[in-house]
Amino acid sequence: MALLFGLINGILGSIVKLLTLPAILITLGLFSLVINAAMLMLTARWSDRLDVVDFWSALWASLIISLITTIITKSLKSKK
Repeated sequence: MALLFGLINGILGSIVKLLTLPAILITLGLFSLVINAAMLMLTARWSDRLDVVDFWSALWASLIISLITTIITKSLKSKK
């Protein structure tokens, strides 16, 4: 499931973020959470193991994933 989310977010998410770059810039990056939520919902649709009830739960999940990713990235960079 993580591999599928990584592939979807890496390939399709990058294309969508490039196409919606003006919206991301206007909202100071907050629109990227909406894109991540959409990628999470797409992953749930293609996976049998993940169940996302609605958009708001996907948005909260994408916020949590973004926060955890930021914390891990910053802690790994500080060790170097």
